Amino acid sequence: MAFDHRRTVTHRLIQAARAYRVRAGARLSRIGLHSGQEALLKALANGDGRQARVFLTERGHHAIAMIDKIWKRVEKTALAGINDKDRRRLRKLLRQIERNLDAVGGASDADDIGQLETG
Repeated sequence: MAFDHRRTVTHRLIQAARAYRVRAGARLSRIGLHSGQEALLKALANGDGRQARVFLTERGHHAIAMIDKIWKRVEKTALAGINDKDRRRLRKLLRQIERNLDAVGGASDADDIGQLETG
């Protein structure tokens, strides 16, 4: 039997992230932003003096308030029917997945390519 990637946790994670981007992107477009721009604006709004001095315009400050509302709405939709205990557990598990994937010393992409070429 062939490996069914659709039954993996990582596939579900990718699909959930895609659905989040689509939903958030649709809402962000209503306030004139493209997906990804909200993260930059949020970073600029919270920049720490060690970075170049950049200031938000009045429109930027308004966008920050709208971004927060959008993120809260999408989060509420995404987690509907999931209790607080399970939400905390999910956040913890996703943080662990992120740490695992960020860890140095795992199998390299070159190992995977080598196996593909010899396999």
